[in-house]
Amino acid sequence: MESILTVPAVWSDKAKNDTLQCAVKAGFGEVNKIRLIAEPEAAAVYTFHQLPEFSVQRGHVFITVDAGGGTVDLTTYQVYETKPTLRVDEVIVGDGGLCGSVYLNRRFEDIVKTKIGNELGKLSRVRALEALDEIQRVFNEDIKPNFGVTEDEKREYEVPVPAEFEDNDEIGIRDGKLVISTAEIKIVFDPVISIIIQLIIGQLELIDAAPGHLKVAAILLVGGFGSSEYLRKYIENHFSGEDGMPAIKVIQPVNAWSAVTRGAMLRGIQGDIVETRIIRHHYGVVARTPWNEEIHEKGDKRRQAEQNKYFDATEQKTFCSNVMTWYVKKVSSGVSLRLQSRC
Repeated sequence: MESILTVPAVWSDKAKNDTLQCAVKAGFGEVNKIRLIAEPEAAAVYTFHQLPEFSVQRGHVFITVDAGGGTVDLTTYQVYETKPTLRVDEVIVGDGGLCGSVYLNRRFEDIVKTKIGNELGKLSRVRALEALDEIQRVFNEDIKPNFGVTEDEKREYEVPVPAEFEDNDEIGIRDGKLVISTAEIKIVFDPVISIIIQLIIGQLELIDAAPGHLKVAAILLVGGFGSSEYLRKYIENHFSGEDGMPAIKVIQPVNAWSAVTRGAMLRGIQGDIVETRIIRHHYGVVARTPWNEEIHEKGDKRRQAEQNKYFDATEQKTFCSNVMTWYVKKVSSGVSLRLQSRC
């Protein structure tokens, strides 16, 4: 059995390696039987396979926006070939941020506490926490996924409050429910979504600066938060071709909420569809190198080289230790080198 674990794209190499080692210790199998895949990459794999064949053509560029619970990760791919199998290239460095749906919950709780905080303060701590848990449950299961489905700006949303609360029109308590307006729900969503918009704009700016005159064919919106109708409409409106922004189609595939898991499974069955990736860091190892007077006895680092100088009696040679040997370097201009995925 092989295990495929999905990880946020914004995680460091150390965090990914820690996850891998934890999986080994937890009994998932030997390290060579466990593979990691970035969540937006897994989501892209699933989404590409869901798109009609005619809509994915060689040279098309897609931005994958994986909006989950804690993070929103973005990656940008260009279709390398479609037959015999779909292959894509990562064309710019991806991005991400802490602007997932959990931040909607925090903002919603702030609004609730502003409205009924005084009433909650009259309850015991346990009772108040139970009330907030129930309010968050209704927000998660009803309000959050369904917000934006209707265009009715006057629609009101209700969450339960403890039976001890009396009706109060001033703060919106009515028949054992706290009434919250559409405008207030927008206050919950809009600041979080605006961060996602800025992340997308950042990708577009990098695409514009990349060689090849690339144009984005579509934004692929996936993930739990990515299945939000309000989020989809917000992004569509922002990139509708007005206000100087380019017109970009937003695609929200069926089962967008589970795209990461489904994509990881496809990756395990069909193999990697990503031909090349953009490296985020320099990669190399600490090694020793034969002593070279032209290198080690001149320049600013000659004193440091002298500290690492030693004679190897076996080889009868002088070496300099603690020297970085680079396998691949990120270009200093900010445009990274491509690294073959099979390496």
